[in-house]
Amino acid sequence: MKEILEKYWGYSNFRENQEEIIKSILDGKDVLALIKTGGGKSICFQLPALLKKGTCIVISPLISLMQDQVIYLNNKNIKSTFINSSILPNEYKKRLKSISEYKILYLSPEGIKSQKIISALKKIDISFIVFDEAHCISQWGKDFRPEYRNVINVLLKLNKKFNIIALTATANIECQKDIIKTLNLDNPHIVKSSFNRENIFIGVKKFWTNFGKYIFIKKLLKNSNKSIIYCSTRAETEYLSKKIGKDSYYYHAGMSNEEREYIQEKFRNSEYKILFATTAFGMGIDIPNIDNVIYWNFPSSIEDYYQGIGRAGRDKNIKAKSFLLYTNEDIKNQFSLIKKDFDIKNIKDILKLLKENISTNVISKKYNTILVRRIMNLLEQGKSEDDIFPIICQEHNNKILNFEKLKKFVKTKNCYRKELLKFFDEDFKINCNNCSNCYK
Repeated sequence: MKEILEKYWGYSNFRENQEEIIKSILDGKDVLALIKTGGGKSICFQLPALLKKGTCIVISPLISLMQDQVIYLNNKNIKSTFINSSILPNEYKKRLKSISEYKILYLSPEGIKSQKIISALKKIDISFIVFDEAHCISQWGKDFRPEYRNVINVLLKLNKKFNIIALTATANIECQKDIIKTLNLDNPHIVKSSFNRENIFIGVKKFWTNFGKYIFIKKLLKNSNKSIIYCSTRAETEYLSKKIGKDSYYYHAGMSNEEREYIQEKFRNSEYKILFATTAFGMGIDIPNIDNVIYWNFPSSIEDYYQGIGRAGRDKNIKAKSFLLYTNEDIKNQFSLIKKDFDIKNIKDILKLLKENISTNVISKKYNTILVRRIMNLLEQGKSEDDIFPIICQEHNNKILNFEKLKKFVKTKNCYRKELLKFFDEDFKINCNNCSNCYK
């Protein structure tokens, strides 16, 4: 295996847990692997895909990054492709026709439901299936994607035997159990790397006003090489980037794909050194020299917060900093956003509109997109209206519970790192001396 690693990736040794995961995949076992951000999870499935007969299918919610992954692999002479809604019909047909020629095929959770794709998959040898960003499958996960939850039912219709690999950097105990249950993992080999990112300072700071926060970040940014500042709303990203001015820009889901790719590249190349972003600048982003991640507003959960700060210090030689800045008003606003997602009347209205065959795109313009997609997903599973209400109610209660855990975290007088790792069921016995509670 090390010969393959060196030949294709240029590394002489594996990182933590990589070899263990690869051996389990080659042995035909189901695997749940929790690898911290920047831990090299892609090699864990890309390398065994070369060694096993057939095509490795990677289900990923990160459509915008599939092309980058495929270009990267093809440059290493690992024949790979992706099929999703971004490609033209002729190219779609061409890739589908030659599907058996590829060692790695990337598909989206939405795309795999296509009858054409299902028919094509039935005709080829599948080496194993990978669920990337597997926390999106779980109702406990921070980026819950309802359509991702149904993918396993589609795959079982193929009537093929294959092992399943679930990969994520962010999953607490409830989320892990939910992933195992949803994917029907058979006695999975569970691999957990430490969630501790030693080179990231964990700072939590309360302010009375936003002006205090602004003065703080302005000082912090003076000595920063590259910084991300996460904001709750698109308007805040635009306002703050203009207020900071030089070397800064904004990034959010309201921009076109072309605009976002352009800004991402400018930030990667350090033409922009400061990026004010919503969580649209999220999963799959791997820029090694980010030395500051700041939350301007209060996040929605500890998973959300942990994954965000994990974008700092990917280069382990960098002494990175993270700060969660908040006011009492920020906590109230975030709680209001969570409550807004759940409204009995909205659920009834959405169900009524779906019965009238109004398109989900039209409904999503008026109601929360995630809620619309979740209701649609439950209906596809054959759930009745009476079933849907308690299911969504439980999922909403989970969100509130996760939010309350974050509130408790920021108010602790203990070592922040110790408390953060405890959330992920990791016992950190000593104070870290690299957080704002230890550093006082």
